[in-house]
Amino acid sequence: MKDIKTLIVVQHLRPGGIECLALDFLEHLPGTGSLLVSLEGNIRELVEHWPRIQRFEDRIIALEKQPGWDWRCLMRLARLIRETQPDVVHCHHIGPLLYGGIGAKWARCPLVHTEHDAWHLMQPKRRMLQKLAVSFLSPAVIADAHQVAINYENAIGRKTDAIILNGIDTNRFAPGDKSEARTRLGLPVGKQIFGMAGRLVPVKNTELLIRAFSSIAKETRHLAIAGAGPQEDHLKSLVSQLGLETHVSFLDHVEKMPDFYRSLDRFVLPSLSEGLPLCLLEAQACGTAVIATDVGAVKEAVCPDTGTLVESDNARQLSAAMCGSLWQRLTPEKVRSFTLSVGCRDVMLSRYLDAYSAAR
Repeated sequence: MKDIKTLIVVQHLRPGGIECLALDFLEHLPGTGSLLVSLEGNIRELVEHWPRIQRFEDRIIALEKQPGWDWRCLMRLARLIRETQPDVVHCHHIGPLLYGGIGAKWARCPLVHTEHDAWHLMQPKRRMLQKLAVSFLSPAVIADAHQVAINYENAIGRKTDAIILNGIDTNRFAPGDKSEARTRLGLPVGKQIFGMAGRLVPVKNTELLIRAFSSIAKETRHLAIAGAGPQEDHLKSLVSQLGLETHVSFLDHVEKMPDFYRSLDRFVLPSLSEGLPLCLLEAQACGTAVIATDVGAVKEAVCPDTGTLVESDNARQLSAAMCGSLWQRLTPEKVRSFTLSVGCRDVMLSRYLDAYSAAR
C-alpha cells in the first residue's frame, strides 16, 4: 500500500468504540506520518486514563478544548492542519467535523467524515447544525453501517458517499482458554457468566441488564461488567439493593479485552442507542455469542445464526433471552465465522484508503 498521511480527529480519547477504531487507523494506515487529534483533554490525563495510548504518544495531539465553542482550540487545529499538510483530514462525529472541517477548509485539505450513528440527528438543533456543516464543508461522508446510512439520508436529505463497515483485528480478538481468562480477571471459574463492556452512562442502559440478571440470578450464574463512567456508584448501589453483591463483578476498565470476551458464556449489549458496535464484533471474534437490543445498526453486527436480538428497554425479554441462551450449544469457531466474514479490519482499511483517494 502507498504511504498516506492522515490527520484523524476525535472528540476525546477515552476507551470506546470510536476511539479504539481511531487508534487502529493510526497504527495500521500505511506509513508513519499520520496523527491523531483529541479535541478534549491533555496528553498526561489521556495516558493516565487509557495506558494503551502511551506507545502512540508522539503521534497524538490533545488540544484541551474547553466547554462550548472554543475559538482557541479551532485556531490550534487549523494551524496544525496547515503546518502538517496531511493528505486527508478524517473526522469522527459532529464536534470533530466542525472543528476539523473548518481547519481543513482553511488549509484546503480534503475532508472525510465518518457517521457512526445517526440517532443524535433526531434532535432538531443537531440536525440543522450537521446540515449546515455538510453543506459548507463538503466532506466525503462515510456511514459505518447500512442502517446508519438510511437514518443519515432521512435526517440530512442526502446520501452518504460510501458505506464502510467497522472492522476489528481478528488476530488479536480470537478464541482462547476460558478458565485461564477468568483466572486472570479474578472471575469465578465454574459459573455461567454473562458480561457487558462499555462506558457506564445512561445510553448504555447497564441498569436494565442488572435488573434482567436479577430475575435469573442463582449460585451458578455471574455477571461481569467491564467499564467505568459517571453511573458507576449508582449501579453498584443498585446491585447492593438487589442483593447481588456476590453475583456481580465490576471490573473497571479492562485493558486486555480479548480475555474479557473469552471469559464469558454470553456477551450482552443492552443499549438504548448505538451505531455499529465494535464490541459485538470483538466478542464474536473471540467465539462468544451475543445478546443485544435491536437499536441502530446493531443487527448488522449480530450473527443471525448464533446471536439474539431483543426489544430495547425490555427487561423481561432480555432476561428470557439470557436464560434461554444457556441451552444453546455453539462452538467458538461457528460464532467467530460471522466476524471473519463481515468485520475484518484489513478490509475496512483498504476501503478507507479508496475513500481517501477519491476525496483528494
